[in-house]
Amino acid sequence: MAGFAAIKWAREVPTLLHNLGWTDPQIAAHCRMTTYTTGRIRERLKLRPNDPTETKENR
Repeated sequence: MAGFAAIKWAREVPTLLHNLGWTDPQIAAHCRMTTYTTGRIRERLKLRPNDPTETKENR
């Protein structure tokens, strides 16, 4: 059961932070992952990278 919780965490936390507008480097630092791993998770979830100069209003 602990393995399932880790998989769920690896999917949900980066998605939540991404939806809040965090960039890959910010998510990686917060989750203690590499930016490569963060990018792979984001791509697997079919999310586009957040641009630090973009706001939610001009997307």
